[in-house]
Amino acid sequence: MFRLWKVIRARHLLGAAGGSAIAYSAWNTPPVPPSLAEPATPVQSTIRWAARALPHRATSRMYGLMAGWHIPEFLRSPIFGAWAFFFNADLDEARYPPRAYTTLNDFFTRPLKDGIRPIDAVADVVSPADGLVTICGQVSPHGRLDQIKDSSYALDGFLGCAPEPGPGSSLYYCVVYLAPGDYHRFHSPSRWHICERMHIAGDLLSVAPALVRRVPGLFTMNERVSLIGQWAHGFYSLTAVGAFNVGSIRINMDDDLVTNLHGSQVGMPPLRRPFMHLSERGDELGRFMLGSTLVVVWEAPDKQFEFTVQPGQVVRVGQSIGSVTL
Repeated sequence: MFRLWKVIRARHLLGAAGGSAIAYSAWNTPPVPPSLAEPATPVQSTIRWAARALPHRATSRMYGLMAGWHIPEFLRSPIFGAWAFFFNADLDEARYPPRAYTTLNDFFTRPLKDGIRPIDAVADVVSPADGLVTICGQVSPHGRLDQIKDSSYALDGFLGCAPEPGPGSSLYYCVVYLAPGDYHRFHSPSRWHICERMHIAGDLLSVAPALVRRVPGLFTMNERVSLIGQWAHGFYSLTAVGAFNVGSIRINMDDDLVTNLHGSQVGMPPLRRPFMHLSERGDELGRFMLGSTLVVVWEAPDKQFEFTVQPGQVVRVGQSIGSVTL
């Protein structure tokens, strides 16, 4: 009886501690700034509030610390093999065997074998990552792009700047979701000049399609890093969106970038850094520590960009997304 009481008491204490942590996080979570708050139904507003109330930033930082812990060699193959089985990851594509990765971070960001992702030789825009195309299309004349069908968000709030297409041109976009089992490095979708890095603080809500469908403007609330520049047809950008347990975003050419900083929150002014970097199609640009979402936005002549993918399609790095049809 005494042992049973100890178990019940421990469970109550754990439940109280967890409830207190969530209550404190909810009380301490700032509201979404009006400029970023997209219209939502009462149900969507409740889901958005509940998702933001969770201590996702602190949990992601804790997970990041754990993912850097050294794993003994005899445990690596069982741990990474179980992960691959559960999340359907293909370890045969990895450059090194599982025992070569000393931490979870090393494993999650594992490089692929040379030549295993050929870059389409013709397409103007190729996939920057392995993942799922959740949506693609043309940015509306009012500067909005779809998060899902019938739910959109403002491009300027998302990027931290307001790109204006030139006469006779429009903006196009493609969103690629990287699942936990996918290859976590991302690459340049086109040949372009990167002129600026924009680091925008925010939440770290899950970007799983199930939540994206239920939380309007989720991408404008999450922490993200935008690379802004120009290509042959005008404006070009690639944005890496952070997510739950993916607070760490690395950009290869930017050693100063530190994401998920303690005290940062949605609505803070973007941190900007100028660049002068020419990136070729397929060049590795950075990596996520787990899985997340990439949003590519580019300018092209009106009605003269043809997509070769559609929402719901699985893509691989270097696969054609589309081309300008001049």
